[in-house]
Amino acid sequence: MLDAFTKVVSQADARGEMLSTAQIDALSQMVAESNKRLDSVNRI
Repeated sequence: MLDAFTKVVSQADARGEMLSTAQIDALSQMVAESNKRLDSVNRI
């Protein structure tokens, strides 16, 4: 997960831009999906 965050931030930094709303939303969605997977593992 850290790699995905690092990639998005470093690409934006290389372009001299801030993260877009779409990029932040995509990263937030990835975190939400990760939490669902952790909940599933804990139930097992």
